[in-house]
Amino acid sequence: MITYPKTDVRYWRSRLFKHSRKVRSKAYVDNGWSVRIGHENHQQRFSLGTSNKTKAATKARGIYMDLQARGWSAVKRPAQAKCDATIGEFVRELIQLHASKAATIQNPEWWWRWKCKKTYGVARKS
Repeated sequence: MITYPKTDVRYWRSRLFKHSRKVRSKAYVDNGWSVRIGHENHQQRFSLGTSNKTKAATKARGIYMDLQARGWSAVKRPAQAKCDATIGEFVRELIQLHASKAATIQNPEWWWRWKCKKTYGVARKS
């Protein structure tokens, strides 16, 4: 068996997997590839945002190289993004950007409110 260094895309190609989870007894599998990378006694799963295995391996290698060069702070998303917009303003802007998805975006408004509040700490303006 040929082994490749971690700086080679072929190494990461063999480390890719489809993330799966179970919600209320129903199994879900992501369309895109994921990778689990460990560094400095910490391990994290990264969703690579593509179903193309070669592109996913290239992204995984990039994450690994960033970790090696700059550490976890280089690849982790800030815990809370600054945002002065209300949920309604956010939804209106999203609809404007993705008009073909307007029905999908508008219907589960409660879900968008919950998701934005949980992810970004966005609250209603008084």
